[in-house]
Amino acid sequence: MGQNKQVTLNSLYIPLIIAIPANILFLIRLQFGLPYRWGWVAFVVFTLFLVITGGISVRKKETKSRILGLVYLISAILFICLALLLS
Repeated sequence: MGQNKQVTLNSLYIPLIIAIPANILFLIRLQFGLPYRWGWVAFVVFTLFLVITGGISVRKKETKSRILGLVYLISAILFICLALLLS
């Protein structure tokens, strides 16, 4: 008979879907002078999410996890630098 396979989302990819696009949107709004309420708070929360997820991922043994962890940490540093330059 047919096999039912459940498709699940790996928790490693959640920052790629949530935190990175949200921070990019914040930086775009900051650049064009369209601030929104709680914008800095959301930026800090999502950046901390990237740092924590990146720190956890770097410590894993899998190469894919380490690479994504480094991507998250580097993107958090870039987002912080860009936000300071644009503000």
